[in-house]
Amino acid sequence: MKENKTFVALCTESFTSNHAAICSVAMVKVVNSVVVQEFHSLVRPVAGKGNMLDTFLSVFGGNKYANAPEFPEVLRLMEAFAGSCKIVVYDEKEIVRVRRNCRFFGVESSNLLTNEFLDICRMPGEELEESCECYGIKLKADCCLLDKTRACAGLYMKVGQTHRLPSDELCDGLEPFSMGKEDLYNLLPDDEITDRNTIFYHKHIFISGIFPPILR
Repeated sequence: MKENKTFVALCTESFTSNHAAICSVAMVKVVNSVVVQEFHSLVRPVAGKGNMLDTFLSVFGGNKYANAPEFPEVLRLMEAFAGSCKIVVYDEKEIVRVRRNCRFFGVESSNLLTNEFLDICRMPGEELEESCECYGIKLKADCCLLDKTRACAGLYMKVGQTHRLPSDELCDGLEPFSMGKEDLYNLLPDDEITDRNTIFYHKHIFISGIFPPILR
């Protein structure tokens, strides 16, 4: 497509699917088909005293995430960066994460969510890396979030818009999946546990590898 394009590509990362677990945000601004500015920030996930996320951060994140700003502060930087530009994402889940974090922190309105979100060319069932390979965009397997955002911007400039999805429509469609304010990192209360006679009772379990097959 030869037309001039002005937009901001957005990618996020999270530890889990929990709304409060977003840990990194990257944005790339394109004006008239030229990348003019980039933004990347770690985000300190919400953590309560003694819950599993605290343990996760202490074991795997260290000060890398502990010293990062929380989402409301990062959101203000994201809003300033995006301005009035349309927001381009590769996967609708990016928007869901932002909305869930806004809801969790009580952010009722954001300039970021009033911009028009676009779901760019994505072949059914394919990840960003696969689409980039199809269109000749180089993206390493171990690339960082900012590299993925650059690739998202490049893919949109090459392929253009294939599906337009306003943020309000997306919110309405995914409302049944919203999580409210409960903290999914905490242990279940005893009255919700039917079998307490197990080695996993009142334990946090981390899986950091692949279970080998059991031969019988």
